[in-house]
Amino acid sequence: MFQDIIKRLTKINAPVADKYKIPIAGIKAFDKILNSQNDASKEAIIISAIEEFSKYAHGDEESVKEFENILWKEFNDVPIQDMKQKAKLLQQLWKTEAKIIVKHKKKTRIIGIRLTEEEYQELLEKAKKQGVNLSKYIRWKLGLET
Repeated sequence: MFQDIIKRLTKINAPVADKYKIPIAGIKAFDKILNSQNDASKEAIIISAIEEFSKYAHGDEESVKEFENILWKEFNDVPIQDMKQKAKLLQQLWKTEAKIIVKHKKKTRIIGIRLTEEEYQELLEKAKKQGVNLSKYIRWKLGLET
């Protein structure tokens, strides 16, 4: 159900949660529904979830639109008192599909590089200035990270 959205979000390096690298946009959107007030209208709850999703989608309008269509379809015939239960199930589905998709992107190869102490410290300082660890900084310099 969410595979295409998750693939697009991982491709554009949208924010992720935990060690499984699950795109956080879906998790936050479903949390918005789970934390909604019971007296709010169904439409207001869904719209707020879509807005929450779009905050973490890095401007990917196609993913936002597809997610919006899924939410409207899934919650169309669901009574408002059952929305939280349905949202919990959909959130679990999001996490499960994301784990399956991103497990194939696990980095398993290691490259060794010999450096002098000065070169190492210089790279470490540059990485700190960028606010990332050394591995991520080198991947970024090689064009593997954005």
